[in-house]
Amino acid sequence: MLEEYYKYKIDYKDFIIMIKSGNFYEILDKDAVILNQILGYILSKISDTVKCGFPLSSLNKVITKLNEEQINYIVIDNKEIVNSEKFNNNTYKTFKMDINTIKYNFIRINKITKYLNENAYSNINELLEEIEKLINGRR
Repeated sequence: MLEEYYKYKIDYKDFIIMIKSGNFYEILDKDAVILNQILGYILSKISDTVKCGFPLSSLNKVITKLNEEQINYIVIDNKEIVNSEKFNNNTYKTFKMDINTIKYNFIRINKITKYLNENAYSNINELLEEIEKLINGRR
């Protein structure tokens, strides 16, 4: 999938690329971060980048939001473009982010998670409570 994504990204630099994979659409790299920002989809790590996804049944909702935001997109199914939209006032480039910082933060989270899994200790509940306080305090 990474190869397919980057192949399309050559010709569709300023487009969200959604690739059908089974019962889901998967989105990678900066495109995934943009969908995270506008739709709240959860980011996860794949190889050396980030991804997000949504079920096939959510495609119309995603397309509606991308149309509202005037963000170019293509939908790929079976290695063919089956839907696309290109806006004259494409807002894709207005999303500022450092994808490398995001990737680095995933590495840090994975390292911490690995440490916690390997070194479960008696006060892990205290640690989790402190983390939850931090999270809840920022909402």
